[in-house]
Amino acid sequence: MNKTAAQNDGNFNPSPDLFVPVSIDDQSLDGILGRPSISYWQDAWMRLRRNKTAIVSALYIVVLSLCAIIIPMSLDYSHDQQEIWNKHSPPSFGEDVYVDSGDYVFQPKTTEQVIDESAEAAIDVPASPKNVRVVGEPRTTGIEIEWDQVSGIDGYRVYRSISTDTLGIPLDDVPADRINYFDTSSLSKGVTYYYVITAFNMFGDSMDTEILTVKPRFAIQPDVARAIDPNAQPGSIIKTKAHYLGTDYLGRDMLARIMIGARVSLFIGFAAPILYILFGIIYGSVSGYFGGLVDDLMMRITDIVATVPELLVIIILQVVLGNGVTTLIIALVAVSWARSARQIRGEVLRLREMEFVHAAKVLGTGFFTIVARHLLPNVMGTVLVLLTLAVPSAIFTEAFLSFIGLGIEPPMTSWGIVTKEGAAVFVTYPLELLIPSLMICLTMLAFNLLGDGLRDALDPKLRGAK
Repeated sequence: MNKTAAQNDGNFNPSPDLFVPVSIDDQSLDGILGRPSISYWQDAWMRLRRNKTAIVSALYIVVLSLCAIIIPMSLDYSHDQQEIWNKHSPPSFGEDVYVDSGDYVFQPKTTEQVIDESAEAAIDVPASPKNVRVVGEPRTTGIEIEWDQVSGIDGYRVYRSISTDTLGIPLDDVPADRINYFDTSSLSKGVTYYYVITAFNMFGDSMDTEILTVKPRFAIQPDVARAIDPNAQPGSIIKTKAHYLGTDYLGRDMLARIMIGARVSLFIGFAAPILYILFGIIYGSVSGYFGGLVDDLMMRITDIVATVPELLVIIILQVVLGNGVTTLIIALVAVSWARSARQIRGEVLRLREMEFVHAAKVLGTGFFTIVARHLLPNVMGTVLVLLTLAVPSAIFTEAFLSFIGLGIEPPMTSWGIVTKEGAAVFVTYPLELLIPSLMICLTMLAFNLLGDGLRDALDPKLRGAK
């Protein structure tokens, strides 16, 4: 102990030389306190930045939102523009296509019908047509088929399939005196077709029929070609537009439909949670702040709302208001606000007993001021987490409702509608289902991971946790 210190009446009086003045701006203060002085939100941001998974998820959401705005405006076609001649096209940067002459006229080829009057022929199914063949070059604009005549029949039936395991669909019945057929029905490029011609009479169809394998050349009519290239001439080769994710069953661009679907799904995913969380904040704040009979009455109302089946409410609202984005948002708000109101009410119940709230009441501060200045800033962490976790739920609900026909109606599209259309052709064209399904899964995962990161960053109790 410093000997210059004096003792008076048993009390220790330290010398001023024992003290060193420290300025509040001194850099050594950080070392004394152990950590820099930062605000709650600065601390939350620092911890969120250390969560790489949450940051990557946030970047994915931002990039997806920008793509949903920019990409549809940069494409040469809209999401509902159809290219019937280019259905189920695989992803491409454009491909060469032959411009048909457009002047071919199909001439039915007829022969004199030969009647077989033998006893065996009168009680048996007819023989199958022989020498089934293609006339000319098969193209997606039309395939002409010809066969040898069969006697003693009522007519021919033309079948087409994309597999040798089945006859496929019957295209048409041909009169018995005709021995050719011209197929122009929904021919797609890159597809191999299998034709079967059967002869039939009153006893049935012929058996042991020949199978004709045809893979038509990709061709389009001149008027269609000029819509792509004004200088297109019959017999020339032109390049089609690029379809980076292919086309669907109506020849609509998948990328445009998925990006427009992202606009709709993200808009509903953000708008509905924001609205019902705002309502939940107001409702929960009033219930939690006043407590007592007011709280009991308001919570019983939320219990009643929570017990009503969501699908029933959505169906009733659609019957009254009709299908559409607005109806879907109203339905989601009507069935989801009770959950957010309960959570906000719990936070307000906890905060209203804090000293700073009691001090504000003593000073005569009104209800609205206390809620706006003291309660809401302290529940913003909970609100952000609620919002982030509610968005993927709303996106999935919209996709599910659109998938079962209770959501968005065509020609407007969403991820749910694109998924529904892809599911119908999944066996033959799996990409048309896998791509929108992957977008839904990735987006929901990104929002959930970001919500987990925000929850960890905004909770002071987890400071320093790994």
